[in-house]
Amino acid sequence: MTTVVLPDRVLLDRLAAIHEYLLREFPGSVIDSPGDLDSPATTFRISERRGRVRYLLTASREFLDEYPEAKITALLQTWDVAGVMRQFGRRGVWLTASGVSLEAP
Repeated sequence: MTTVVLPDRVLLDRLAAIHEYLLREFPGSVIDSPGDLDSPATTFRISERRGRVRYLLTASREFLDEYPEAKITALLQTWDVAGVMRQFGRRGVWLTASGVSLEAP
């Protein structure tokens, strides 16, 4: 299997699509996604304004490499990622190339 290295701009656009989805789904929350573009996953922390983390969403590099920006937005809606996050709270939810998971890939 060949590993494709995405340009930083493409990867940042894909992460921005997730960030925008979370802003729409969790209005008034603080969305934080610290991380290194070379890491195997990026975790988004959705917090109340007072700082308490309410939800965690981790996008695997596999997911980010697999889907273009427009497809990411559609998948987040189709998979009802925000609904799954609300159900499981701080336990954390993973985005993988095959779907939403509660387990790390």
